[in-house]
Amino acid sequence: GSHGTVTVSGAGSQLTTSTLCVGCLGTGTLTIDSGAIVSTTAQGPGIGHGAGASGTVTVSGVGSQWNTPAGLCVGCQGTGTLTVQAGGVVNTIGQVYVGTGGGNGSVSVTGPGSAWHTVENQIGSTNPGSLQIANGGLVTAQDMAIGTFAGSHGTVTVSGAGSQLTTS
Repeated sequence: GSHGTVTVSGAGSQLTTSTLCVGCLGTGTLTIDSGAIVSTTAQGPGIGHGAGASGTVTVSGVGSQWNTPAGLCVGCQGTGTLTVQAGGVVNTIGQVYVGTGGGNGSVSVTGPGSAWHTVENQIGSTNPGSLQIANGGLVTAQDMAIGTFAGSHGTVTVSGAGSQLTTS
């Protein structure tokens, strides 16, 4: 299979794309760090999208952002991992699936200032999906379903001082 790696690093560094698939039928890695910003403007991105695929996205460092206004799929048919740490922020508008379509997805938000702001989440939509919030991480969502459909398995863990999960 194919392998791809993209790193967007440093304050003032930006990547804007209409679609983004990290680990789409192959193995992919996206790293956003040290104040860089990545924006996906149209179709919702996928992480680990396709049978046998593996995708990893890491958003790390104060000022680092990933903006996905059209939703997000983590572990859609493949294995997907999203890590938000050390003050990184992910802003997602639209439907979010973590573990669906035969895939396995995991999201981790750790450390003070690290945040994932979403609208509607399904953790363990049709397959295993997990969300870990630790050591001061923050996740906000308007709606969240855990273990959405029959046979699915969703896990959410909130641990450590200052860690928060807020739904409205």
